Amino acid sequence: MSHCGSRSHPTSSPSSSDCSAGSNHKRNPIFYVDTVTFLIEDEIFKVDRAPFVQKSPVLREIFKRPQSDSTEGLLDSTPLVLNGVHKDDFEAITRLMLHSCQDRWFSRFEGVYYIGGPFGMTMTLNNWIGVLNLTRMWLMKDEHQVAQDAITEIIKDESIPRKIQVARDLCFADLFESVCQELVDRPAPAISLEEAMCVGIQQGFGLIQLRDERLRRIAGLDEAGCRESDFSGVPVDSLFKDELDYMRSTYNRIFDVAERGFLTSPAPQSVFANPKRRPRKLRKKEPPR
Repeated sequence: MSHCGSRSHPTSSPSSSDCSAGSNHKRNPIFYVDTVTFLIEDEIFKVDRAPFVQKSPVLREIFKRPQSDSTEGLLDSTPLVLNGVHKDDFEAITRLMLHSCQDRWFSRFEGVYYIGGPFGMTMTLNNWIGVLNLTRMWLMKDEHQVAQDAITEIIKDESIPRKIQVARDLCFADLFESVCQELVDRPAPAISLEEAMCVGIQQGFGLIQLRDERLRRIAGLDEAGCRESDFSGVPVDSLFKDELDYMRSTYNRIFDVAERGFLTSPAPQSVFANPKRRPRKLRKKEPPR
């Protein structure tokens, strides 16, 4: 009787499917790992298939479909190719998935956010943005929330223009609104040209006007003997209403694509590869003269 992986056959390296072929041996439910091989950019990854199947309906659907090659995804010579994915982002999200909630902990220090545990790594803001984009592409709700929380925390160390850029790119309406409100509410310095330009010329002048109005109201309170803490502030939401509504609408649709039958398409792709891109408005054709 032959044994899979027996020392008497050091040169053989059968796959897991070959090991169980024609055998009545039961697979251990915990310590039998079904792996999958991915080719991402110029590197091959061989990882546990289970987390990807459990957490991503997109990848689960891909794994269900019949492959042209029966060994695709099993061997280094026939990996599943993930186009449009960066290997650093894939490594980061894989490390994140390998941690259970109990084993995972985070620490923010000097612009990085560290994932603690046996598969720990140091993550920059760009690393977390890459992870978040993959969670949206593959519809991973839990990991999306973890990445969003990390970005919201680590971005506190970034400049105002960078915060606004990230908030717009990722459709984080609350972050965008809070940063704009910070520009209006801060005592000093005044809104710089770079900060005004990063939100747009018209909106930038609007923020400057709101800040001036706020300062005038505070001055009036001082003359009346009131405290600044009694001032309710000048909200910015009306200035950015259309953009905030667009961000929230787009964000709320991220995980609705599966419910709309999105996974029935032959090749699932991210519909939010560029979240800040808005649909173009079609011009009405003028009747011929």
